Amino acid sequence: MQLALDDQLIVQEMCVPEMRLAHTQPPSGGPVVVRAPAHFVASNASAMHALLLDAIARGDTRAVDVDCSDTHYIDSAAIGAVIAAHKEFARAGGEIRWSGVSDEIASLLELTRVDRLMFVRRRSVAA
Repeated sequence: MQLALDDQLIVQEMCVPEMRLAHTQPPSGGPVVVRAPAHFVASNASAMHALLLDAIARGDTRAVDVDCSDTHYIDSAAIGAVIAAHKEFARAGGEIRWSGVSDEIASLLELTRVDRLMFVRRRSVAA
């Protein structure tokens, strides 16, 4: 996954086998956006957890969005990694939110009641 760079974005990438995780943050202190992989599973959950903690450690944002626009499959380890980072960030007054979530993944997050803990924004459907 390639990200377009310009001088208004700070970009960090972490490469792991079969995946590239990246987060972007506008310098204005807006939300950090962390892009989740297409298959967000146990094999890459710890890398995502580390990237979320890194985004949080910067200390210049109160919100991190996990962008699932390109995510087609997610398992319990991936959900657990995001929840663990969210709990840590919440202690510091921040929040992690799910965005660009497909209907299938949104249903899973509802079934597991993650939507009661964290904000979940579904993918917008083009008219």
